[in-house]
Amino acid sequence: SSCLYSFTDESEVPLGVDVAAWTWTVSGNFVSNSKDFNYTFPSNGTYLVCLTATGFNGKEKCSNTICEKVTVNNCFTILKSKKISESTTLIDNSVETLKIWPNPSKGTYYLDIGNGNIDVESIEIYTILGKKLPIETAVENSYVSIKIDSSYESGVYFLIFKNGDELISSRLIKY
Repeated sequence: SSCLYSFTDESEVPLGVDVAAWTWTVSGNFVSNSKDFNYTFPSNGTYLVCLTATGFNGKEKCSNTICEKVTVNNCFTILKSKKISESTTLIDNSVETLKIWPNPSKGTYYLDIGNGNIDVESIEIYTILGKKLPIETAVENSYVSIKIDSSYESGVYFLIFKNGDELISSRLIKY
C-alpha cells in the first residue's frame, strides 16, 4: 500500500462567485495552494485535512473552510530494528539482514547490500511531514552511499527502499 493520496476541490459555489485561491493544510501544516494536489503521508495515523477556498462575488471577497479527518493505514512496512552499537542499526528482514550506518549522521548514510543478493530498486527519503527529498546515491562494492543535502535541517527522516516487492523503512536522524 502507499501513503500517497490525491485531493480534489469539489466545492459547490453560488452563481456569480469565482474561486481564486485554495489553501490546503494537513494537521495544521500548509501543504499546497493548488486546486488539486497529491500528498504522501509520513506514516499511518489520523490526519486533519483542511481546504480553504477563497473567491470573489464581484463586490466582496469571501472564503470557506472545510476539514475532514483522513485515516491512513498500511502505508509501508516498518520493521523492528535493534540498535547494536552507536553507529549501526540492524533491520530484521525476511530476505537478509541489512545495516544502515552511521545513524545519527550529518547527512551521509551507508546501506549495506552484502554480497549483492539484495535487489535495491529504489531508495527514497522523506521528511516527517511526507515531503520527498532529493538525494544522491552511489553504489560502491557492498554498500550504497546515501546523501541528504546539507541545506536540510537536523531532524528525523524516513528512508524507504524497495527490495523486490517489499517496501522497507527505517528512521534516519540528521544532526
